[in-house]
Amino acid sequence: MRLDITRKCNVLCSRWESRRDTLIGFCGQKESHTCRLGLEVKVGSGEEGYSCIVDSFESNVIGSYARVVIVNPLHEKLPRLVISTSVTCNSFDATWVQGQWDWMKCEWDKHCRAQVGPIIGHASDGDSRRRKLMLSDYCSKFGTRWKLEWESWMLSGCVASSGDVYGLGDQDHPHNGKKLVNPLDKSTYPLVLGDHHACLEHVHLTSPTVLEDVGGPDRRPSRAYNGYQALSGDSS
Repeated sequence: MRLDITRKCNVLCSRWESRRDTLIGFCGQKESHTCRLGLEVKVGSGEEGYSCIVDSFESNVIGSYARVVIVNPLHEKLPRLVISTSVTCNSFDATWVQGQWDWMKCEWDKHCRAQVGPIIGHASDGDSRRRKLMLSDYCSKFGTRWKLEWESWMLSGCVASSGDVYGLGDQDHPHNGKKLVNPLDKSTYPLVLGDHHACLEHVHLTSPTVLEDVGGPDRRPSRAYNGYQALSGDSS
């Protein structure tokens, strides 16, 4: 069982929920703001209710994204299931995400594990905060470890005493690939890889090597070299 977080969509609204007489759509106090899950403001009636509505809009941040947590069973006969929806403005860090993961695992083990199975990990669209946690799980030395029998493979999952494997993170590889390619579309954007970065000047410095690799000036340029020319502005 894997928990999958969908891509976000614009919300930027708050509304009254009549069944519980609450305002929903806020993600936390403006002062020292950090996102809070499941924030509902009880309204009430009369002047007190009106004051509560005014104060809520003045003191709270309206979430600008909808966040959905979906259970993605690793079985072809079981459908995906939405288990949580919330609003957020993206003002949270990896520690906040870890707390949410711990809460979801606790609730899942309490209500769903016996019927559906254990959670083996989390998935996301390439978010750096979740990636940080996934790498931490994969690179941990805690407990009994399980990994692929492949030379130089370093990442591993943890095997619980029950025999369940967990800590197997998954990210949207096409999404991450676009994050890598997009900086190359703008000559003013540096390409950052870990502690290293490449800028347009580095592309110019590779010109002699690129020319040699494509067979010199007498050979018809390849599509890759045409792309290099478009990026660097080198028409030679």
